[in-house]
Amino acid sequence: MDVPISNLEHPETVAQTLSERSTARAALETLTVEDRMVLALHDGEGWRATQSGAVGALTTAAVYKRIHRARVKLLRALDDGPAHLRNDSQAC
Repeated sequence: MDVPISNLEHPETVAQTLSERSTARAALETLTVEDRMVLALHDGEGWRATQSGAVGALTTAAVYKRIHRARVKLLRALDDGPAHLRNDSQAC
């Protein structure tokens, strides 16, 4: 279990942390492999769209479209705030 030792004194904190991780994993699993890849490289690793595109043999425009689509899907999967009330062009 990858939880800070200081949190082990508070079981409710440990349970909340594990629940949040499980929710995040489940939301990420709703994405295609390609969308997860470009999102992880761009948002997670800080790569430019051109770099991410080179790995996946995608144009820069295709990378940006995948990033946008992945963010929208994640927001919907997480039901994070009023994202479900916005249209796709306003979600990210």
